Amino acid sequence: MKKYEETAELRFWKKVLIGDDCWVWTAGKDWDGYGEFSIKHRPIKAHQFSWIVTNGSIPKGLFICHHCDNPSCVRPDHLFLGTAKDNYQDSVVKGRASHHGANRKNICIHGHAFTKENTHINPNGHQICRTCKREEMRKRRQLQRQTIIVAKEMTL
Repeated sequence: MKKYEETAELRFWKKVLIGDDCWVWTAGKDWDGYGEFSIKHRPIKAHQFSWIVTNGSIPKGLFICHHCDNPSCVRPDHLFLGTAKDNYQDSVVKGRASHHGANRKNICIHGHAFTKENTHINPNGHQICRTCKREEMRKRRQLQRQTIIVAKEMTL
């Protein structure tokens, strides 16, 4: 009897917390907060996989950018194709372009103040809101508990 194998797409969407605004990747992330996924042991960014599943391939020389500026968001309508220049110009317009910390924001995308106590600077120099990170981890644990309950119910 052949062991059941999930499709990559099904595995992917099981790791997404769908909310009213951003759809947050709840599995592994890189230092900048971008979701990481793998297909046959080959890594791909979660937002890139979301784009490919919903829109098709990514043309050579283009990137998948976020309208919402949330690196862990994989919601297809929050993503757009753009060049590196487009992505940079978008960051300048939104006031998040950082020139080695000279142009940092005072609040995160969810409105929390970047105070000394509420801010973590990752190794790449990016600000991380501790309040948002705690909330994201709380939601991730809740999703994991729900997944375990569903799995247990399926085995009964």
